[in-house]
Amino acid sequence: MRSKSSAASPNAPQFSVDDITYWLIILILTAIPLSFSTAVYHMYSTPRFALLLILTSVLLALLMGAVVNRRQRRSEIQRALTSKLVLFVSLYLIVISVSSFFGVSPYAMLFGTTYNRMGLVTYICFFVVFISVIVHTVTNHHRFRQTLWAITLTGLAVATYAFLQFFGRDPFVQPQSYTFNSEAGRLLRVTSTLGHSNYLGNFLLYVTPLAIGMAFTSRGQARRFGILSAALSGLAVLLSGTRGAWLGLFIGLLFFLVMGMSGSNVVSNRRQLVRAGGIAVLVLVIVSAIVFLNPASRTIIQRARSLVQDTTGSGRTILWRDSAEMMGDFVLIGCGPEGFRKAFLAYKSVDLARLAPNVNNESSHNAYIDAALSFGLPGLILYSSIIASAFLLLLRANRIARDSSARLVIVSLMSSLVAVAVHNFFIFDQISTGLYFFVFVGLAQSVSYGVQAAKHPDEAKVEGAISKGGDLSSETPIPRFLKLIFLFASLLLFSGAAWYSVGLVRADNEITKAITSAYAGDLDGLLRHGNVAVYESGLTGDYHFLFARTLTLYADLSTGNRDNSARPGAPGTDISKVANLAIAETEASLPHTLTPDSSYLLLSYLAGLLKKPDDMLGYAREAIRCDPHSSNTHLMMAEAYLAKGELESANIEAKRALELGGTSSNAARAIIKKTRSGAEVAEIIQKSLRAAESLREAGKLQDARRKLLRALRLSKDDCPECHKTLALICEAEKLYGDAITEWQIYARQSRSDALAEGTNSRIEQLRQMSTGKAAQ
Repeated sequence: MRSKSSAASPNAPQFSVDDITYWLIILILTAIPLSFSTAVYHMYSTPRFALLLILTSVLLALLMGAVVNRRQRRSEIQRALTSKLVLFVSLYLIVISVSSFFGVSPYAMLFGTTYNRMGLVTYICFFVVFISVIVHTVTNHHRFRQTLWAITLTGLAVATYAFLQFFGRDPFVQPQSYTFNSEAGRLLRVTSTLGHSNYLGNFLLYVTPLAIGMAFTSRGQARRFGILSAALSGLAVLLSGTRGAWLGLFIGLLFFLVMGMSGSNVVSNRRQLVRAGGIAVLVLVIVSAIVFLNPASRTIIQRARSLVQDTTGSGRTILWRDSAEMMGDFVLIGCGPEGFRKAFLAYKSVDLARLAPNVNNESSHNAYIDAALSFGLPGLILYSSIIASAFLLLLRANRIARDSSARLVIVSLMSSLVAVAVHNFFIFDQISTGLYFFVFVGLAQSVSYGVQAAKHPDEAKVEGAISKGGDLSSETPIPRFLKLIFLFASLLLFSGAAWYSVGLVRADNEITKAITSAYAGDLDGLLRHGNVAVYESGLTGDYHFLFARTLTLYADLSTGNRDNSARPGAPGTDISKVANLAIAETEASLPHTLTPDSSYLLLSYLAGLLKKPDDMLGYAREAIRCDPHSSNTHLMMAEAYLAKGELESANIEAKRALELGGTSSNAARAIIKKTRSGAEVAEIIQKSLRAAESLREAGKLQDARRKLLRALRLSKDDCPECHKTLALICEAEKLYGDAITEWQIYARQSRSDALAEGTNSRIEQLRQMSTGKAAQ
């Protein structure tokens, strides 16, 4: 029994485990979208995944502790979670788990690819956050508002960084990583902390309408922050150049305007609304003027123009068409999370391959098609049901809410979901946007429950208990050994999450150091860092492939294959040993990879470095089996046939690579030139000659000259007709010196014809004409 002196004052604020849990949720909502690190190889996905895994493990332990230790909390959680929406999300997680287990690569789908990290574990983390958001905001209006402000201010930070990038003030990342070449010049598409302009646009669609609602329902400094967040977030969507996000933002804001100003949703104080709207418009106009004074604003103009000119949506319509071919084979279970890239290779059309050479899509770029293909038809149904259920809950809450401020917040949440639902036709989720999707769905459940509780006073009693922190003395005694078991399980969960996350971050950091060592010619450093990366990565085999690529980089730099200027490697280095080690690492990644085509392509290249044409050909065949429409794989096959001396086969594969386009076009042309038969070359020369004659007669002398020069480059033997025609062209251009040279070559290569045509006398006439021209 405690003494009176040690008892806490009844009016003293209490900071309970429940408060710690809530602020941990806020930390997750703010830290995940903002976290990245240039010290690691995957600077956006790895830090976020590690942070999400560690924080969620703690969150789950605290949540389960509240359920185990407190009967009141247990009943509150049970009551809050008995809804169709929670059921849909729970079933969705079950469907994802089944798809992961039976997908195209179950082992790899546990954690997902290193690029995106959207495997089963990530979805489990999303589910934990989803449940926690509901539990800790469902009957506490203050916490609900704080959560909305956390999202609004996080969006403000993300948008501010995007503006720094737009004006060339990025303190962390080189602008070259988000600047692209186009017909209109260099285009800058800001990425902020999200790592890609499309992700940035999708993320800020959650924030912009919500920030407007928070601004209109706040006063003073809070209102100004809300207006600033809304204005900057909306403009950052524009600066991202993401056309689908533009469409989503337009529809979302239109929905907000219609719903916010209709019927009972009109804000009671119209003067405040007009004033806030006027300030927002003024801020928007000023910032827009500053933006368009920046030369980088041509990105916006060019992307807007492409809305009319681009009929395929950057190839998305073709990608969707090809993706639809998969549905019959994956209708029940799906290919699993992030399994699209591997499963899609067999369905990729030639049209898509030519439009985007050497690009293998990791997604269908449509969240709804992705749900159907990754998780089967049940996944699509549940994903659509989650969105529809959340929207209906908000719509119902909007109808029964008592005050206009609450209704405006609800409308802003609906507008965000509408905007995102539209953009999801053109994008797929990554960690930050996937997290916010489940958070917004959880907030829809919370606000619906809270509005209903406010309408029915008997249910509102629960709200009073929670908002005051709960009655800590109402804990239900449980056996000591069960508490110890729970404590041990929680420590085990946290330890496992921390061990894997720290190892993953260290592995990513070591790969970065290994690449630096490769460029420095430090083989010992490369091997040391690469081996640590492979060891620390634990359960995934992706780092075997990254290590192999780094070893290949070292070999290329040492032999001059990378930039045609060999750099000295470690003294006494045997490049064949480096290549063999790279082969071993690549083969170690094969059993659980989602990119088998890349692995086999690398193996074929390494076999070429070792002068093993049979192995080179075998690996190239496997690469083509995985991806039959890649120009790089066909080029590698051509290189293999060329190494074996099978010129005709090499010619066929090089032509196929050339047809598919891409960066391999020049290399393919070089192989074609090496492997052309005499008859084929003669036919091309004759065609060039006939074309040149026609162009000469039409007076197009420069075009005719180019045709003849191409024919001369192809010709391995003498080509007197080429020089004769070229001499006539030079005469027409009054280039008498060049004409004399060409006639002399023609005379040497075709003596009898030249004698019969009086070529020597023609040369003399040209000399006289040349002398006369010089005298003038």
